[in-house]
Amino acid sequence: MDEINNTSNIVQQNSSKLPKIIFGVFGLILAVELIFAIKTLTTPTPSSPALNNKKSYGEKIILQTSNLNPKVSDNVAVEIWLASDKLVSGADVILKFDSKYFSSSGSGDLKKGEIFSEYPLLSMNAQKGEVKLSGLASATKDNFKGMGLFATVNLKTKSVGATKISVDFEPNKSEDSNIAGVDSGEDMLQEVKNLELTIK
Repeated sequence: MDEINNTSNIVQQNSSKLPKIIFGVFGLILAVELIFAIKTLTTPTPSSPALNNKKSYGEKIILQTSNLNPKVSDNVAVEIWLASDKLVSGADVILKFDSKYFSSSGSGDLKKGEIFSEYPLLSMNAQKGEVKLSGLASATKDNFKGMGLFATVNLKTKSVGATKISVDFEPNKSEDSNIAGVDSGEDMLQEVKNLELTIK
């Protein structure tokens, strides 16, 4: 009889500790989730390049990629950003690259952005090392102002070496890259930012 009472007391003691253990485990899980949430909320989100926190952009075409030191056979996503303080009705971008170092990625080479309602020209000639892109606003409400992603070009690296991807641009030349202003209809492009890469 004493053995049964002792066994019963042990079971009661263990069962009274069980809620404490469960609450302890839940508390630990909650603390880990809270740390993860704080870390996620305080991590900066990706943003447009080079001109963060500026209210004045000027009229620019900026190239950006997440990896300036890719390896051979890597895919390189080149983002083309357009910045303008004035209303823009359209833009033409011509990119030049050395076909010794880059080729077509094979699929999804050109991806249009969302700053214009129409992209009538998305063309790549990998052998020539040239990309031609055009975007335009089909209606007045679609005119663009600010900083936005114009398009993304996906290339594949071919050989080791230092090279660049550049925007074809000369001031006061109409056959190259340009930004068309709503008010004047003239080319407003003032500056471009190119990419220099080292393929390993």
